[in-house]
Amino acid sequence: MDRSLATAAERLESATLRLDTLNAVPAFSGGTTPCSSPAIQPTISVDKRGDDAGGTDWVPTSLRAIGRQAPVAIHTVSSQLASATSTCVFYPFDMLKTRFMAQDGTALRQHNGRVYSSMNSSLALIYREEGLRTLFRGCPVAVAGSVVAWGVYMYLYRQLCNLTEYTSYVGRSGVSVLSSSISSCVTCPIFLVKSRMQLEEANSSSHYPSFWRGMRYTVQTTGVRSLWRGLSLQLFLIFPNALGIPTYDTLKRFVLRQHWRQAEVAELNLVEIGVCSALTKVWILILSHPLVMMKVRMQDERAMLGTYQYRSIAQSTSNVFKTQGLRGMYRGFCPALVHSLPRSLLHYYIYEKTLSLLCRRYPSS
Repeated sequence: MDRSLATAAERLESATLRLDTLNAVPAFSGGTTPCSSPAIQPTISVDKRGDDAGGTDWVPTSLRAIGRQAPVAIHTVSSQLASATSTCVFYPFDMLKTRFMAQDGTALRQHNGRVYSSMNSSLALIYREEGLRTLFRGCPVAVAGSVVAWGVYMYLYRQLCNLTEYTSYVGRSGVSVLSSSISSCVTCPIFLVKSRMQLEEANSSSHYPSFWRGMRYTVQTTGVRSLWRGLSLQLFLIFPNALGIPTYDTLKRFVLRQHWRQAEVAELNLVEIGVCSALTKVWILILSHPLVMMKVRMQDERAMLGTYQYRSIAQSTSNVFKTQGLRGMYRGFCPALVHSLPRSLLHYYIYEKTLSLLCRRYPSS
C-alpha cells in the first residue's frame, strides 16, 4: 500500500514538472526556443504585428531595427560608412552639379570662360582645361562633411525616436527636422569650403587649396560669421530633406511586411532597395533643388560681385526669376538627378547590408 502511494506521488511530481517546463517556453516564431531541442516544439499561435504595431512578439531583425528601440550605434556607423563611400564614388558629378547651379548666365560666373550647357561637353571642357584632378577637388572635405553630418543626424534621429517611441511617418518627420537642424549648424562651415573648392578653377589663383587654408582665408577676409553663410537656406532645406529617412523607412517597412507575411523572410533585395531609394530621392530632389541652387550661389565667393548679387533668400530668388525665369530655379537639375539617383542607391545598399551584418553580429546593441 505504502509502495503504491509512493509510486503515484512520484508520477504526479514528474507530470507537474513537465507541465511547468512547457508553460515556461517563450513564444518564438515557429515555436522554437533559443536553446531547445527540435523534438520539443509546442505549437503556439503568434501575432505577427511586431514592434511597429504595438505587438510584443518576436519579429525579424530588419523590421525590429526600424521600430521602437532601434540600435542607435549600428544605424549611425552604417549611415556613415554608406555616406563616405557614395560621396567618394560619385564626387565628379557633385562637382559638376555645383558649377551648373552657380552659373546665372553672366560672364562673371562662368567657368573655363563658358556657361555650361550639357554634362558631356562640360566634363570634356573641365578635363581639357583643368585636368582630371579637378573633378575630385575637395573630395576629402566632402567625405569628412558627409560622415560628420550623417553621424550627428542619425545618432540624434534614432535616439530621439527611441526616447519618444514615435513610429508614425509624421512623428518621425518631426524628429528628423530637429536632428537635421542640429546637423546643419555643425557642418555648414565644412560644406561652404567644399563648395568654394569646387567652384574655384584650378588654373586661377587658389584661395582654397585645402580645407584649413580655405577656412583661414574665409575668416581673414570676411570674418568668422561668414563660415555660416547660406545657413538660413540650409535650414529651409531641412523641411524637404528631413523627409528622406522617414520616407525610406515607411517604404521599407511596407515591403518587409509583405515579404514576412508571405514567407517569414524580411530582407530587401537590390531591386527593392533601388525602388525605395529612387522614390525617396526623386521626391526630395523635386522639393529641395531650388533651395540648393540658391544656397550654392549665396556661398559662392563671387556672391557679392557683379550686377546680380546674392545677399539674401529674397534677393537671390528675385535675381533668378529676373535673369532665367522659373526654369532657372531648376538649373542643374539633370546633373543633380544623374548624381543623386545612383549615389542614393549605393548609399542605401551599403547602409542596409552594413545594418543587417552588424545587427546579426551585435544583436543586443
